[in-house]
Amino acid sequence: MPTRRLLLAAIALLAATPCLAANDPDGCAYVAGRMFDSLGHRDYSGAAFMMDGQLQAHSFPKALPSMWDALLKDNFGAYRGHGQATVTHNADGTTTLSMPLHFERMEPTFVVTCDPAPSNTVREFAMQ
Repeated sequence: MPTRRLLLAAIALLAATPCLAANDPDGCAYVAGRMFDSLGHRDYSGAAFMMDGQLQAHSFPKALPSMWDALLKDNFGAYRGHGQATVTHNADGTTTLSMPLHFERMEPTFVVTCDPAPSNTVREFAMQ
């Protein structure tokens, strides 16, 4: 019985996130912000949930946590949050945005591309 409740809770969580993003006119900005906030708090499984399957396969289990900790946190200081994204909707249905991240010692901007709605999952991201 506990397994069934856990399964139902997981299904509800999976169903809720795309709906929230789809109701947001800039769903990619919402999903990217959640992903960066998850990374900033070292919630790597939460960050992976915001990524599409192909990005998850290339970024986990070891590459993303070690890159995030070594390159960003150790050099830029503690994560403080993210700023307002500049959003571009592409003809192929994807969305590309630039989002500043706020760290203790630096504020780099990341470029993010998301899959088409309704998923708006992060397809790729890189620091500018």
